[in-house]
Amino acid sequence: MKNLFSSLVVAFSGLILLSGCNNDDDMVQIEQEFLKASVDGEEFMVNGSNLIVQCQKLTTEFGSINLKVKVETEEGKTIEFLVLNYNGKRYYPIGNPTPSLDNTFLNRNWMNYAETSPQGFWSTNHKNMIGDGDFLEITEDDGIYLSGSFSFVALDAVGASWRSVSDGNFKIKIDW
Repeated sequence: MKNLFSSLVVAFSGLILLSGCNNDDDMVQIEQEFLKASVDGEEFMVNGSNLIVQCQKLTTEFGSINLKVKVETEEGKTIEFLVLNYNGKRYYPIGNPTPSLDNTFLNRNWMNYAETSPQGFWSTNHKNMIGDGDFLEITEDDGIYLSGSFSFVALDAVGASWRSVSDGNFKIKIDW
């Protein structure tokens, strides 16, 4: 009887210790999300602690999927992109200005960089853009996380200034 009581005390103590342990899985998920790039040579970095992100796969009325991502820092700097007719893991050229026969632009994918101070909005979504080398490459899409790399040069049409966003890579959670 004494052995049974001792065994129960040990088992109960073990259960208390196990239930009192912190679940680190939540912290690992937060730390896994990030986006980093170089904006005109300066580091743009957001991760779990300062990451404000929207990542959505939107089904169009025609049944295709558009991918829309917006990542923002606490300081008001933003990188966002839209990929029309998203098809999962692959290379997506951005803003290729090659016109079709009816003089419309075939590639309407775009990327933007914005900041609130000093205020500016730089976009690849201008018909006068050269667009050579602008890309988004999706390397992982498991339905939960999206990973990839990107690079683009964008124009602020109001201020007529350019921003070069290079060496970008990310891993972000998809909103459902």
